[in-house]
Amino acid sequence: MKQILYPKYMFFIATYAVILFTLGITAAKYIDKIFEDFNRETNVKSRPRVWIEILIQVVVSVLVSYILREFIDAFFRDVLGLSKHIYGNPDRFAVIIVAPTMFYTQENLRQKIIYLWNLKLKM
Repeated sequence: MKQILYPKYMFFIATYAVILFTLGITAAKYIDKIFEDFNRETNVKSRPRVWIEILIQVVVSVLVSYILREFIDAFFRDVLGLSKHIYGNPDRFAVIIVAPTMFYTQENLRQKIIYLWNLKLKM
């Protein structure tokens, strides 16, 4: 019978996720501070400008996430020499978990998205 679950692989997915989550949220908070505060009630920016700001902030977040992913993978494989124990790419699963939390953490980005798409939040 073919093996379905690989405990070592699962361990590395979980380890990468914890590290990416911690570093990703930290990076997201710094990214959010870089961009100007956004308030829907006092906003004087045009919709195209807000759209461009959203795109820039998303691209910066994605690039930072990619850089973190590559450095963490290089650390495990090259610095710690764990290449022979890591099967496949556990970081690709870990990034799926981390990406939403990075965007959620950026309050300014959320406010811009809510404003631009006229979203109504239900609490």
